[in-house]
Amino acid sequence: MSRPMLLMLSLSPLLGCVNSRTQWIEVTVTTTLLAEEGLSGPVYGEWNHTWSGEGELRVPLLPFEDFTAEGPGVSTSTFRAPLDGVEGLTLYAWMDLDGDGLHCAPGVTDEPAGLAEALPYPATEAEVTLTLDAPCLGAEALWDGG
Repeated sequence: MSRPMLLMLSLSPLLGCVNSRTQWIEVTVTTTLLAEEGLSGPVYGEWNHTWSGEGELRVPLLPFEDFTAEGPGVSTSTFRAPLDGVEGLTLYAWMDLDGDGLHCAPGVTDEPAGLAEALPYPATEAEVTLTLDAPCLGAEALWDGG
């Protein structure tokens, strides 16, 4: 057998997934953002799959879509989410109190964040209520392993 043919055969298990098809679902999520009275500012964050992968490669909070809202209150987001190899839909968000576009830049210690799971999922419509009450914490610090 020629060397190129041997190389192709040895790489074929790695290339087998290249042509696989990912299933997608369009999801509309109604999000209720709660914050301490008097706090205002834009809210930024990300939609995450609660779990991704299998076995030893299973990891929590895999981000796949950005989130923005004008501030606390009710907003609606529609996006496409992959279904293959993932579980759940979790929102991490934080409020930008000083308007710099950064979550807790050096010297800033009061920008509130939160993490909550949208239910039901998978579904074409879901709801989530997220309380912004954890100053300067990232998604990994808010994650309870659920």
